[in-house]
Amino acid sequence: MMKKIRINQLIIEVTRRCNLQCAHCLRGDSQDLDSTVPPEQILKEIAEIGDISFTGGEPTLNPGYVKRIVDYIICLLYTSDAADEL
Repeated sequence: MMKKIRINQLIIEVTRRCNLQCAHCLRGDSQDLDSTVPPEQILKEIAEIGDISFTGGEPTLNPGYVKRIVDYIICLLYTSDAADEL
C-alpha cells in the first residue's frame, strides 16, 4: 500500500462548459464536456488537503459533480480517523 500524500492545494476541473466567451480565457472555446472521474479516484491517495479549488470552464454549470466531491469529503471526515483531528 502506498503512503498517502498531503496536498497544499487541489484544483479540480469540473467542466469545460462555459456560457461566456472571454478574450483573455486560457481555456479556449467552450466544450460540452464535464468531468466524470469519481471522487473516490481523485481522493484515494490523499491524506490531507489544505485548499480545494473548483475550476473549468464555469464550475457552477456542473453543481452535481461539485456536490459529489464535497459530500464524499464530508463522509471521509466522519467515517475515518480524520474526524479525531478536528
